[in-house]
Amino acid sequence: MSEKQYAAMLDFCRKTKFRKETLLRFCRRTPWLLIGIYVCFIAFLAFTRDSRIVFFIAVPAVDLVLVTILRFLLDKPRPFEVYHIEPLLKHKKGNSCPSRHTASAFIIGMACLYIYIPFGVLALCMACVVGATRVLCGVHFIRDVVIGAGISVAIGAVGFYVLPLFIAVPAF
Repeated sequence: MSEKQYAAMLDFCRKTKFRKETLLRFCRRTPWLLIGIYVCFIAFLAFTRDSRIVFFIAVPAVDLVLVTILRFLLDKPRPFEVYHIEPLLKHKKGNSCPSRHTASAFIIGMACLYIYIPFGVLALCMACVVGATRVLCGVHFIRDVVIGAGISVAIGAVGFYVLPLFIAVPAF
């Protein structure tokens, strides 16, 4: 996306108070809602003594660590650093790629999909909202959210659907 396109997008989002505030609400609250869903699933799996809890916790932890290391190594600038634009959301500079918010949202979606498909689909739709709002607020490039989502989907597919075929977790 060019500087002109980013500026036009941000101008559109700022045009009315309703647009701006609605976008910021979604940007701030959707990640917290996904975290709430994730915690509820952990509680449910613990209560039911479901051995899948091991993968449900371990795979997102691995994803978060890998994405954080990759962000640090790449240290890509954010759109507001590259272009002369003011983001809708205040954010520190650097470490733009991959988007950790998007990666975390997608790995939670993959985790939910692993346990219960309908909630997984819902969580993955919410993860798309997280990624879109990060771009619309001017704190990430599209590339950042696509890479974050891609990493998490790949790690989730391997961690939730391939590794359990080879690693037996004893019941507790």
